[in-house]
Amino acid sequence: LDLVAYWHRLEVEARAKLGKQASLEEFHFQFKVRFFLEVPDDDQAAVEMLYVQAKHDVVDARYPCSEQDAVTLAALQLQEEFGDKPEPDCPYLKGNLGKYLAQKFLRPEDKEAAADDPEPKLLKLYAKLAGYSRPEARLSYLDYVKSWKIYGSAYFYAEPKQNRDLPTQLVIAVNLKGLLLVDPDTKDFLQEYPYSQIVTWGHSPNSFVVVVGDAAKQTKIYFKTEQGREINLVVRAYVDNLAQRAAPWNGTEPNGTERNGSTHTQSPSRSTSLYSLTRQPFFSSSPTLPLLTLSVAARADDSPRPRRPSSSATPLQIAGARAVRNTPRPGRTRRDR
Repeated sequence: LDLVAYWHRLEVEARAKLGKQASLEEFHFQFKVRFFLEVPDDDQAAVEMLYVQAKHDVVDARYPCSEQDAVTLAALQLQEEFGDKPEPDCPYLKGNLGKYLAQKFLRPEDKEAAADDPEPKLLKLYAKLAGYSRPEARLSYLDYVKSWKIYGSAYFYAEPKQNRDLPTQLVIAVNLKGLLLVDPDTKDFLQEYPYSQIVTWGHSPNSFVVVVGDAAKQTKIYFKTEQGREINLVVRAYVDNLAQRAAPWNGTEPNGTERNGSTHTQSPSRSTSLYSLTRQPFFSSSPTLPLLTLSVAARADDSPRPRRPSSSATPLQIAGARAVRNTPRPGRTRRDR
């Protein structure tokens, strides 16, 4: 709010000097979700915030995804926004296809109609989603993107040190599931470190270090980066959240510190051990609701893609039933057509 007030003061001062009709630089305050924690389906405000953020990042190509995935999500977005597809013609996509699909999937205007035009595929799938209510379409969209390994990641450029198995530059992706090392050119996943394999981590003003392995064998990996503090804070926030969910609260935090309201009596250290947080090997079944932020360009067609659950259907298999969702949600029924 202080920043918004500062922008407003700048505008008032500029108007006083240049006049009311002068063309001034505009500032926009963009509110984004940073940490995606577990929220119940009936928390409409939280679900809406997650959905708005997810569709923005998908259309903005901040997540690597295939055209099939993009078309499926675009169809769900149409269903959530407008309900069932009107017959025989659908007016919603005329001049607005870029609102639902990333730029890389759009057919150039000067190119003749061809089989690679995504609009017919999108309309066909949209029609098959008839009967989905708005909440169903919204939650189906979120279920779909949450199944991606990369979903909810914060991205940090870094340079590995003393490691010949990694390229000279890479991206560290941090989310609720763990750390991913991503090739910035091919978008391949080079290494994956779930929190169950992370023993400890730390940072300095120009580096980040993580120790992976178990109690018997450990490997220390160094990264040169000016964002070591930010990486440390994000990792710690997720580990604290997972540790809190792993054990019932009895008046103290999982690491033994007392809590008074929202105030911790112990400041976070620069290096943190999972074993000290959980007092036991970290549980291997990690949730899938994560965090989100910066951009990674689209994945190359021939590179490994984020996996979806084996029960997920392809777009052409979605017909009448709740095919996009991984599992039916209790208490939610399909509305009559």
